[in-house]
Amino acid sequence: MIIHTLFERYNFKGKTITPFTTSAESPMSSSMPVIGRLAKKDKAKLTKGYRYTTNSGLHNFLVNIGAVKRSKKAKSSKAPTQSRISATNVTTPNPTDSKSLVVYFSMSGQTQRVAEEIQRLTNANIFRIQASDPYPTTYDGYAQRGDNERRNNIHPAIRGTIPNWNQYLTIYVGFPTWRQQPPIIIHTLFDNYSFRGKTIVPFTTSMETPMSSSMPYIRKMAKSKNAKRVINGFRYDNNNAELISYLRRNKLIR
Repeated sequence: MIIHTLFERYNFKGKTITPFTTSAESPMSSSMPVIGRLAKKDKAKLTKGYRYTTNSGLHNFLVNIGAVKRSKKAKSSKAPTQSRISATNVTTPNPTDSKSLVVYFSMSGQTQRVAEEIQRLTNANIFRIQASDPYPTTYDGYAQRGDNERRNNIHPAIRGTIPNWNQYLTIYVGFPTWRQQPPIIIHTLFDNYSFRGKTIVPFTTSMETPMSSSMPYIRKMAKSKNAKRVINGFRYDNNNAELISYLRRNKLIR
């Protein structure tokens, strides 16, 4: 409601409003009717809104609404493709004898960034969960598929296998929260591997839904695979200090 206060305090007449959000779940279209009413009240001009996922997507959005010009260099650049390749390479577990593994599923890139930070802080190995049949790259596309998997209990196959699974004692499991629960592909992870004797540390990047909404699902899956322990999970909200405090509080780092 604090955004309503912004419109109450200032006059937007004659101004152009470009809304943007960072929600990991809800599309920008969910907020546009509210912003539209606030803008109309002040007779402001409203552009399309944007839900941030990637820098290249943000740049394209700004070009499309005429906020910035597309340079000739940008037209011919292959940087987005290279960026996608780099992100994929990160998924390969490091060949170390670490007893900890960060395994994560990420579509927008937000969960990936947190996973990489946890890897750095804990000196863990890392593995990115990717579907054998890739998800659509647009929000609407992968959200629709994810909802279909949830409603029909479809466990999508995971591409590749996690090397040296048995060496790990602590498994950090990261995911965006979809419909107040982990994506169904996380169920596939538990289908495929034994968690006997392992400690599970869940984390999510939802901007709205608390970690507590996903914990019953994680605990149920962990119990079915004889996990040693499930630590109460962590919802990352762009605060590294809180992440470090959480890891220390649970004796995962010093």
